[in-house]
Amino acid sequence: MQNHLHTRLATGAGLLISLATFAAGAQAQSGMDLVHPRLSIGYSASFGDQKFEVINTDVGSFGGSASALVHHLRGEYFFPSQLGFFANASFGSSDDTLEDSGSDDTGVDSTNIYFGVAYRATIDDQFRIPVRFGPYLHEADVDFDAQNSAEYSTLGVKLSAEPEYILRQTITDNRMSEITLFADIGVGTGASDVKGGGSDQTGYAFQTSVEFGSRYRMSNGLTLGLSLLYSKTNYGATDSFDDSAFFFGIDDDYTAAALTVAWRR
Repeated sequence: MQNHLHTRLATGAGLLISLATFAAGAQAQSGMDLVHPRLSIGYSASFGDQKFEVINTDVGSFGGSASALVHHLRGEYFFPSQLGFFANASFGSSDDTLEDSGSDDTGVDSTNIYFGVAYRATIDDQFRIPVRFGPYLHEADVDFDAQNSAEYSTLGVKLSAEPEYILRQTITDNRMSEITLFADIGVGTGASDVKGGGSDQTGYAFQTSVEFGSRYRMSNGLTLGLSLLYSKTNYGATDSFDDSAFFFGIDDDYTAAALTVAWRR
């Protein structure tokens, strides 16, 4: 699982570098661009509790929880019209997650990618709210024990909004520093595909996420953030029955604290 995680992180970092290269030539720093930065690129590390539950309505659900470390990569750019585009990705893993199964060889390796178009509404130097919409991809590789595993994946659409209230801004030598409070709320849904044990089934899934915290942006663009976040991904029981088999539904809940380092200009 760790090798896959490193590969995904490298791919995500490459995409953010491409975004920064594209935006560098177009970046202006005057007027409202000082108040509301057009380019944002960041990395967050969150550490918390991942709760994973297999929903078996016949004999009762089973699952467990374990500590999990998740890496988040985020990039966004807005044109002067306040229309823009974004790309977010997160990669994480946890071991011994399904403690109720009685096996010591359980774990979850998850990937979440979300990208698309955005529009940002602003109110003077007090408030901004980007609204984002686009496709999202979620994958969860689940090891039930040393011999049994399954791959859950979803391709759907997601809508999110991130209101950010500006507590204080200071301009020094045509550079802005600020302290803000923010909340990021999103919900998505789509078709799911589950593979395991030689079977391939389809169903549905939904995802919701909430994050709130504070950011401090220095005059050089370096931004530090501290936040609390919660995400939930639910896969319903598969309904295709193509080979007289099906998979039970799962709930994947993640609650954590996150530290962010970003560049906003």
